[in-house]
Amino acid sequence: MIRIPKAGLVVALLIGLYVAASLWTLLSYSSIDDIGLLFSDPYYQHVAKFSFWQASLSTLLSVGLAVPVLMLFRVAVSGGESGY
Repeated sequence: MIRIPKAGLVVALLIGLYVAASLWTLLSYSSIDDIGLLFSDPYYQHVAKFSFWQASLSTLLSVGLAVPVLMLFRVAVSGGESGY
């Protein structure tokens, strides 16, 4: 049986609650009663596209900088041997 760390479940639950609260807040300020009209509203389309691109670029930048730093750290810790 695979044991799932309880701390991981708590963090995942907190992230899920944060996302749900953010969406609830966004929808509560909407003056649109029909949810279908919400997705065709240019303002919300712009917000969704911007959020997607910002998250994507942030991820790429973080990973793009983390990999070279990791490689340098690995070489520094191993005393010059790359370990490959």
